[in-house]
Amino acid sequence: MTGCQPQADLATGSISLTTGCNRKACMSTTTTTLDGIQDELRRFGSVAYLVTTTDSGAPHCVSVTVQATDDLLVVAPGNQSLANASRHDRVTLLWPPKRWGEHSLIIDGQVQSATGTGHGDNRITLRPTRAVLHPTINPGDGLPTPSGCVLLYERSNAAG
Repeated sequence: MTGCQPQADLATGSISLTTGCNRKACMSTTTTTLDGIQDELRRFGSVAYLVTTTDSGAPHCVSVTVQATDDLLVVAPGNQSLANASRHDRVTLLWPPKRWGEHSLIIDGQVQSATGTGHGDNRITLRPTRAVLHPTINPGDGLPTPSGCVLLYERSNAAG
């Protein structure tokens, strides 16, 4: 796996870190189907956090169940998340690491549909646009784990 590694200058003793996923440094695979992330979805499980945006621009984060169908992901949100996704078509799913030193799975997506009556039938269907395994921060020193981030999936502009 290619990672975003800390860069150390031995002469000055300084360390510079990549704070996000550098697309060139982190790219390990780029696919246009969910095949590139299916193994990670199985490993992380069906429960994730859904992050939507309110009309005021504030993030709204809730726990949801996630199902993969074809090249789409389907979540069962509450009423506020459904309303947010109906108005703002960019969402993020986050699976935290199972334990320190492992990566989080982060999937950004574009809402394809947001439906439901608020009586247990709410559904948001999203098309992933980007997926990364993101390193955790060491609570002792605040530095990312040395394994770096890994780009699993990035939807090309040509992809439907």
